[in-house]
Amino acid sequence: MLPESHSLPGLYRDKAYGTVTDRVCCRLSSLPSVVQALVPDTEDLEVFLKEESGVQSGTMAMRNDALRETLEKEHHVILLQDSGYLDGVPPCVLTWENMHGDVIAYDIPQDKIEEYRRRSDIIFLSDHFVLNWKMKIDEDVTAVLHASPVRALDTEEGVRGAIAMYPALPVDRLIRSRYGMDPSGKYATVIVSFDGMENGDRARAR
Repeated sequence: MLPESHSLPGLYRDKAYGTVTDRVCCRLSSLPSVVQALVPDTEDLEVFLKEESGVQSGTMAMRNDALRETLEKEHHVILLQDSGYLDGVPPCVLTWENMHGDVIAYDIPQDKIEEYRRRSDIIFLSDHFVLNWKMKIDEDVTAVLHASPVRALDTEEGVRGAIAMYPALPVDRLIRSRYGMDPSGKYATVIVSFDGMENGDRARAR
């Protein structure tokens, strides 16, 4: 049985409508790239994040900063979105670091591809992921997963530090199965997390 907060495409319903999480859910639902939005059940969310903590990156060491930041947040909303992006800009969700903490490979946005193709220090590892071969590359490379800021919530009253985490494929499938979301590859799930602001915090932020 689905939790009461489950939403259908284009529809949001919740018993406690009016809370900051509900307003954020409605705000995100209005974005062109968002197909579905819901406030997850607490126990479901714990399962999803526990599964995410067990994700590995083949033989490469991995540090999931996105998960760490998500766990530190107070409120959470789950989205199903199309190939568009929450803020219209592709997020940088993956970097590689050498043993000194220098970033040697990273995501690049679509509009920077041609510029990077002209650079002699860059090797394309995929369509949007590049390696700077002039950086010191050693055996101890760590893949780092990053959360992305959600600029669409920058002006949302009562919201502070909104971030988006793109879960690993096994977790994405788990979320879709749990909430009956479209399983096709043209969509992706996103966990948006944020802290609430008390009245005093809001006054100081102005």
